[in-house]
Amino acid sequence: MKKLKNKLTIKKNNPALQPKVENGNSKIQLFEIFLLIIGGALFIFLFMLLKEFISPILIYISILVILYPLRNYIVVKNILLLSTGLILLWTIYLLGNTLFPFFIALAFAYIFSPIVTKLELKRIPRWLSSMVTVSVLLIFIVVSVIVITPIALVQFQSLLNSLNKVVSQFTDPLISGNYDQLINGIGINPEEFNRLIKEKFNLYLEDIVSLSLKGALSLVSGFAGILTSLLNIILIPLLIFYLLKDFILFKNKIKKMIPPKNRGLIISIYSRVDKILSQYLRGTAIIAILDGLLVTAFFWFIGVQYSVVLGVSSAILYFIPYVGFLIMIGITSIIISLNPTSFSAEIILALSFLLTLHTIENFIIAPQIFKKQIGLHPVLVILSLFIFGYLFGFFGLIFAIPITALLVLFLKEWEESHGDEDGISSLLEHEDEN
Repeated sequence: MKKLKNKLTIKKNNPALQPKVENGNSKIQLFEIFLLIIGGALFIFLFMLLKEFISPILIYISILVILYPLRNYIVVKNILLLSTGLILLWTIYLLGNTLFPFFIALAFAYIFSPIVTKLELKRIPRWLSSMVTVSVLLIFIVVSVIVITPIALVQFQSLLNSLNKVVSQFTDPLISGNYDQLINGIGINPEEFNRLIKEKFNLYLEDIVSLSLKGALSLVSGFAGILTSLLNIILIPLLIFYLLKDFILFKNKIKKMIPPKNRGLIISIYSRVDKILSQYLRGTAIIAILDGLLVTAFFWFIGVQYSVVLGVSSAILYFIPYVGFLIMIGITSIIISLNPTSFSAEIILALSFLLTLHTIENFIIAPQIFKKQIGLHPVLVILSLFIFGYLFGFFGLIFAIPITALLVLFLKEWEESHGDEDGISSLLEHEDEN
């Protein structure tokens, strides 16, 4: 036994008997690294070959399988968190239509939760205050639809008729066949024009038949859409009720799910986010409704033909700062001009009222409601409207301001955590000089 121990000791202490080392790595380690590189390259090549059949879910699972054993490294942990966030956003985008009623219900529950909480403090059970809130909301919506919708539809149809009359001034010569003079006026030979029309008609005839078949199929799918809409009408109020009733319960459960080490910081950030969103959404909704009612009443008073349509448009466009007001000015000028009995004084009165109302809303009412919690620089507001409008369309314009405010808030928190209190976020915020 002693001889065996002596042999092992000699082998351990003898450099000649140790594995050969090159640049601090053994041949075995170099071989493993080589296999890892080859395997990674082949794995990427396999993904490239199967890219048409691979969904983001499979890629996310692959990332988890490969990187989860290395999760203790900070870089790997950040990659896993980023991948999880991206896959959640992709899932929400993919299921957008399915989740739409849940998002609507969550938005209403978030807006009206403080009202339910105040009623609960007055010893009214939360389920009862939630039911009363939902009932009042439904009554308001139903009454608005019954009163406003018929008038708006009639005015909208009248507006379409006015637009058709304007368009017909240009299309009547073509429809009647007496378009020689019109075609010659723009420098085109009528015979050549007829030949081109016939050729294009033959080329697109097949497409017309195909579109007709698609239209028939869309009619069938339209019935499914109607059924879905009816289901949403029933589902959304129920979801609002249950979310309102258990809103505080959900918040407390989510707080308990946060790790104790980061709970204080995350709750502090949530409180600031909640303050920004709640004041913006509730304040903007209140001003938008007031704006729509005042525009409708004043335009009706001065005799504008499409007062309800313009009032509803003004309320919707109020959610788009700066740009919405300019769009409203343009829409008002065009729509009033379509009425042949309108006078220039009518347009001047309407535009003057819009300018006065916009000034009062933004410089007197809005600061009192928002209490300077948004605090974004006007240049950043306009830039965010262009970016979000380009990426997400009309809804991007509506939600550009709160999302940008949240991004600036997170940037400010990150800068403060790294000791940089006068960083980029200070340039993005707007402070009054007075």
